[in-house]
Amino acid sequence: MRERESKENQWLGVSVKSQGPGGKIVTCAHRYEVRHRVRQPLETRDVIGRCFVLSQDLRVRDELDGGEWKFCEGRAQGHERFGTCQQGLAAAFSPDRRYVLLGAPGTYNWKGFSVVPGLSPTP
Repeated sequence: MRERESKENQWLGVSVKSQGPGGKIVTCAHRYEVRHRVRQPLETRDVIGRCFVLSQDLRVRDELDGGEWKFCEGRAQGHERFGTCQQGLAAAFSPDRRYVLLGAPGTYNWKGFSVVPGLSPTP
C-alpha cells in the first residue's frame, strides 16, 4: 500500500492563533489529504487535516513544539471514523498556554472530535 499526501487546496492558515508576544503560534490546514492506493482503481483520499505549532521565531521546532500535528493520520478510514477528520478547522491555546486545542468536525460521521495535547513551555 502506497501513501501520498496532497497539499493542493489544503487551506493552510484556515486557523491561526497566537499566544501573544513571546509565545507560540498554531496554524492549520483542515483540507490536507492523505491518499491511499495512488493511481489504482481503489484509490482513496482522506481529508484528515494537519496543524503546525511554531515557536516565536516562526520555525517548526519538533523537540519543543511538537512540530506537525496530524492526530487523525493512521486511524480508521472513511467518513464513519477519521477519513474526513478535517483537523484544524478550529484551533486555540488554553489561557494558561500549556495546551493547544484542535477541533476536527468531520470525525464520526460529522459528530466531531477534539484533542488537547500539552505543549512544552516557551523558553
